[in-house]
Amino acid sequence: MSSTTTIAPSGVEQGSSAPAPRQSKFFTVIRVTSGNFIEMYDFFLFGFYATYIAKAFFPASSEYAALMMTFATFGAGFFMRPLGAIILGSYIDRIGRRKGLVLTLGIMASGTAMIAFIPGYATIGLLAPFLVLVGRLLQGFSAGVELGGVSVYLSEMATPGHKGFYVSWQSASQQVAIIFSAGLGYFLNETLSKEFIADWGWRIPFFIGCSIIPVVFYIRRSLQETEEYLAQKTHPSFKEMLKTISLNWPLVVTGTMLIVMTTVSFYLITVYTPTFGKTVLKLTTVESLLVTLCVGVSNFIWLPVMGALSDRIGRWPIMALFSGLTAVTAYPLLSWLIANPSFQHMLVVELWLSFLYGSYNGATIVALTEIIPVRIRTTGFSLAYSLATALFGGLTPLVSTWLIETTGDKASPGYWMAMAGSFGLLATFLIYRGVVKER
Repeated sequence: MSSTTTIAPSGVEQGSSAPAPRQSKFFTVIRVTSGNFIEMYDFFLFGFYATYIAKAFFPASSEYAALMMTFATFGAGFFMRPLGAIILGSYIDRIGRRKGLVLTLGIMASGTAMIAFIPGYATIGLLAPFLVLVGRLLQGFSAGVELGGVSVYLSEMATPGHKGFYVSWQSASQQVAIIFSAGLGYFLNETLSKEFIADWGWRIPFFIGCSIIPVVFYIRRSLQETEEYLAQKTHPSFKEMLKTISLNWPLVVTGTMLIVMTTVSFYLITVYTPTFGKTVLKLTTVESLLVTLCVGVSNFIWLPVMGALSDRIGRWPIMALFSGLTAVTAYPLLSWLIANPSFQHMLVVELWLSFLYGSYNGATIVALTEIIPVRIRTTGFSLAYSLATALFGGLTPLVSTWLIETTGDKASPGYWMAMAGSFGLLATFLIYRGVVKER
């Protein structure tokens, strides 16, 4: 008996309902990207409140040791992403985009709630860091396919000739989360005492995130299946999907290299920036938050602009230019910032890095949806993205902290970002020169 799902002659999957009349593209984008908002909202909070989380759940002999354990837990969730990409990605490719995106949101919400409500180490001992780790693993498992599922959905619902613009809103929705969480953090720091925030006030933004989840779940349930998915005559089984991925492993590896630039840049200029500003540059909490907020606004602007530009001039010129600029400017700029630490200088450097990230990412995410075979589009995209995030991007706060401590060079995170830019440039050449292609 074949495990392949069949499609009725009408083009509608047997046992499912036909898509509803065409809805507003604007509201469809909001519905599908709402889960991205929750994911990145929680990730940013974990990075910004890392010092408080370290004291609450990971008491150690030094601030450095506690912070390293916190970032190690943060990074551990990323190693669940490839597993989520394969298992949940194959599920979405087999049963549909809409059902899969609702499932991933439910798994993600459970992890977020755990981190918000778990008592500290002083109350329940070693169970506290263990449960935080479990929460991060659940979030990582879900996030392994969240970005891929959203990107594929947006590419399939986009109007002809505008895929770059539509797919860019996957990343743009994350910037809304950065802006919202940074603004909320600024408000709390202005209205609450440092002692209160350090005690348990840092949990308030996590509670707010939990209260938003039911709303996001409701609006995502109203999504309709994409017409492109329903038009497919067959959908591969899990075994067939693994075979196709194994045949196209060079393409997946090259796609991973493309995303290294995206994910390292993003986590360096958003999640790690507050910690870098406070612990390395000795800026105030408010100054670090304001810089991060401005970075979020900058990212939000450049992503759709460059996504739309890539629809006009092509993906590869943008990807090659901005990955190359990242490789040659990241370290020198951070060195200049370390030599001249101030709020204004940090803002200038971060906005430049934001310009590089937003420009490259605006063209790259849609490019990855285009180079992955359509029959395994969600799984292949998610696997490439997850591997890049697990092996590079998610470890950025940990690696940056370790590099500074080990080398004594406070600008050393720039080497990490320059390496990511080099990967992006090489992968762009391999793909668009036809060295690596679909099999």
